[in-house]
Amino acid sequence: MGDLTAHFSISEFPCPCCGRLGPLSELKRLAEALEAYRAALCAHAGRDVPLPILSGFRCPKQNVRVGGADHSKHLLGIAVDTAPDGLTLYEAAMLIPEAPELERGGAGLYISPDGHGHLHLDVRTEGRARWGEMRNDDIRVSISFEQALGIAKEIWESKARLISQEG
Repeated sequence: MGDLTAHFSISEFPCPCCGRLGPLSELKRLAEALEAYRAALCAHAGRDVPLPILSGFRCPKQNVRVGGADHSKHLLGIAVDTAPDGLTLYEAAMLIPEAPELERGGAGLYISPDGHGHLHLDVRTEGRARWGEMRNDDIRVSISFEQALGIAKEIWESKARLISQEG
């Protein structure tokens, strides 16, 4: 049980560098949006789907350390990076519209050639934003969200074909 919402606690969001958090009101708004998103993930999967917070609030020092954008929403405490347990990035990205606050906010899809990666989700209020990034070791290539989604779908379909051939 969380202390922000049913499944999210304050302890999941602090900066790993300094332990600080963004404003509590913004953190609560973010957690409520993540709760709606988590419910959509669980409904899609037909089971409980944990939504681990890989990165929450970042102080400027931590943001530089991880290569974050200069105006990252993590600096304001209104963004997370996550990778839902047991779902593909493609499935997870396709369910963003099920959480209205996230659909209106920002979403980034960061993907590696092996299909691993994470989603950036934020509750910005200045308008919807979408982007993607391909990562391979130290190389980063900016692509559109739609391109990243297409790559994630191809990887997912390829893995599904392999599994069906083995079975």
